[in-house]
Amino acid sequence: MWFVVALAVAALSVIAAGPLGGSTWPRPELLFTVVIVTAATCVIAATVVIALADRREMAEIGLLGTALMAASVLSLVHGLVTPGVLYDDNDAFRTSMFLALPVAVAVATPLLAPATRFGSWAARRWRDWTLLSLLGVFVLASVVVIVRHAIATVPTLPIVARLDAVGRDADVLLDTVRIPADIGDILVAVDAEI
Repeated sequence: MWFVVALAVAALSVIAAGPLGGSTWPRPELLFTVVIVTAATCVIAATVVIALADRREMAEIGLLGTALMAASVLSLVHGLVTPGVLYDDNDAFRTSMFLALPVAVAVATPLLAPATRFGSWAARRWRDWTLLSLLGVFVLASVVVIVRHAIATVPTLPIVARLDAVGRDADVLLDTVRIPADIGDILVAVDAEI
């Protein structure tokens, strides 16, 4: 298992540092397909994990499956609203990805703080917590899709916030933010912004 994770990290590192590091992918259909297939697979896997946890009375595994489901649903929204496939350019594309990790961490709070009063409550009533959190995630995903042009995207990384302050035009932002080919490109980009 760890070998597969290490292999995936090594492959991503080679892609990020190699000749494809500064590339922009011009095919939204490819992104749509890859994200939809992988996110749908993760939703199915999370459903299986939650069902097994319910059958075997394993609260921690059920809470973990719930967090996986939260991240997967918002990733599925990210794929569905890919600009140029089903919808035109919209803010929901970025908003869904900016929300995926914070929402998944919020849903997994009982696992991160099991000794707290809330953590012990959620461990005892994990099915209720799963139902409430997934209901909230599905409502959030629906709001992101339905109100896709009125949602303001809030950058979560300081470098993205700095670049967003320099120019709000999405094309300028996408041209500026690329995976650097090497560490020298990062230093030049940071020095140019300062």
